[in-house]
Amino acid sequence: MPLWWVENVERIMRDEGLPAREATEKSMGEISGALVAIALVLSAVFLPMAFFGGSTGG
Repeated sequence: MPLWWVENVERIMRDEGLPAREATEKSMGEISGALVAIALVLSAVFLPMAFFGGSTGG
């Protein structure tokens, strides 16, 4: 698990008093949108490189 995920789960457990499983589910609910957005942005930026000729593409 990435460190930021563990820290977020620990924060939720401390602040809200939730058990580990519930805190993990809540943490993933909070950050899943950001993870999807990051994946889409990186795909939009780097996928077109596959279609360029020369040293950047195939």
